[in-house]
Amino acid sequence: MSDFYSFDGEMDPELRRALRTCLTPTQARRLEFLLRAEKLETIGHMDGVSKQAVWGSIRRALKKLKSDYRVLEVLCDLYPEAGLDARILLEVANAYSQEGLGAA
Repeated sequence: MSDFYSFDGEMDPELRRALRTCLTPTQARRLEFLLRAEKLETIGHMDGVSKQAVWGSIRRALKKLKSDYRVLEVLCDLYPEAGLDARILLEVANAYSQEGLGAA
């Protein structure tokens, strides 16, 4: 997850922009904290909610991200050595969901 952040601790600006265009502000902020390895309890304390509420918010955010082409494009751009493209990732994510394997 550290690849999402620069040496000065800032999230990649393209990834941040992609997250903020498809998630609610609360979901984007909580996911950013989670990617920085903050504990759910800590995030909940900052927001005045339980860790269960934080986890629910993050799960909904991940569900949205699973099918957001913009975020997938940014991730592919961040990891060109993987040789993936957003279209392939989206097809795999959709197939995974349809088979019920992605249900949590």
